[in-house]
Amino acid sequence: MISSAEEIYLILFWIIPGYFGVIVDRYLSVTVKKKESEFEKIIWSLTYSLVSYSAIFVFTPITDFTSLENNITQPRYIVLIWIVPMIIGTITGIGSRLFKNEKTSSGIVG
Repeated sequence: MISSAEEIYLILFWIIPGYFGVIVDRYLSVTVKKKESEFEKIIWSLTYSLVSYSAIFVFTPITDFTSLENNITQPRYIVLIWIVPMIIGTITGIGSRLFKNEKTSSGIVG
């Protein structure tokens, strides 16, 4: 059970940025649009967030989640947390459009 507002805040910083990355990816890609369950959306959002935070850890002096918690209120990190998933979503969306399977355009995914 979530015990404090800080934990809710951190959960939102884990799921929502990744969700925006998923939205950008789905908008730019040419995959067949299917109705995703809420569980699938959460898993994809967490996946995008994990990749995004990994990139943030590599390219910034933040090395673990404790230091991220301490620096999360700094504007540069807030911008990174929101921009990096959208960049990753753009790359994956355009990549799936460029490298699509020929059968995808006819509506058959294969």
